[in-house]
Amino acid sequence: MDLGAIHQAYLAGDPSVQQIVNQSAQYLGVAISALVGSVNIRRIVLLGDMTCFGEPWLDIIRETVAHTSLPRLANETRVEIGQLGRDSILLGASAVLANNFSLLFMRQALHA
Repeated sequence: MDLGAIHQAYLAGDPSVQQIVNQSAQYLGVAISALVGSVNIRRIVLLGDMTCFGEPWLDIIRETVAHTSLPRLANETRVEIGQLGRDSILLGASAVLANNFSLLFMRQALHA
């Protein structure tokens, strides 16, 4: 079964498919909670094929983050589906470097 067929079954209300997709959202929410708690991330933008499940999937992720993170950190963190398209990884890496360009020199400092 490919993702298109899974998506159609999800929309049609197939309980086993909905359970699996919703469980994937819970697992992702737990992983995001770990990031929120350890590095205090304020904004998470989700990209990729699973975002086709839209708001219901995203709501489960948000609920899981809210229940498994410290309340103040969870309230200050936005989780959303991105619209960046194919260049999203490149744009994300560029944003990290733009915010902390010293990362470019990190390897050199480790070997010095």
